[in-house]
Amino acid sequence: TLSAGSAMISERWGRLDALVNCAGVFERSDAVSMEYEHWRRVMDIMLSGCVNMTRLAVNAMKDGGRIIHVSSIHDERAEHGASSYAVAKAGIDQFCRAMALELADRRILVNAIAPGFVNTPMSVVDGQNELESAGFLEKYVRGQQIPLRRAAEPEEIASVAFFLAGKDASYITGQVITVDGGLTITF
Repeated sequence: TLSAGSAMISERWGRLDALVNCAGVFERSDAVSMEYEHWRRVMDIMLSGCVNMTRLAVNAMKDGGRIIHVSSIHDERAEHGASSYAVAKAGIDQFCRAMALELADRRILVNAIAPGFVNTPMSVVDGQNELESAGFLEKYVRGQQIPLRRAAEPEEIASVAFFLAGKDASYITGQVITVDGGLTITF
């Protein structure tokens, strides 16, 4: 339960200062033809997981804190076969904004990071690393659809979370920060 989880955090560490919600799962999905429960599984893991972890964290934050959600550029972009992923990520961003309002009086800042391509195990689709595919190299690297001509490394996303959790981000709340090497500024 949420209260048991908050009690465990308080008992073990005294308080919680920051939470980074970074759950990601991708399954090809078709909102019309596939079973709704299967389509919704991705949303439940990412969006419902985000809500539940936030509720747990807030109960363990005594005097202010930081909540950082990792969403995706899919929050505003669509990809064929990725409707459940896109809906979950868009929902996370809107949840971020709503919680920023609801938790402001408690001095809890809530923000999100929207990465583009990141070199993680999620880049492996059907046994192939999409970041090494001819299509990715042609379109995003040589075609410069990603101006920085590469995917991000996980540490580059983590450093933004570290910034948002720190004192230098004390006046930032309700924001979605895009970290995509410039992908979303191209067409």
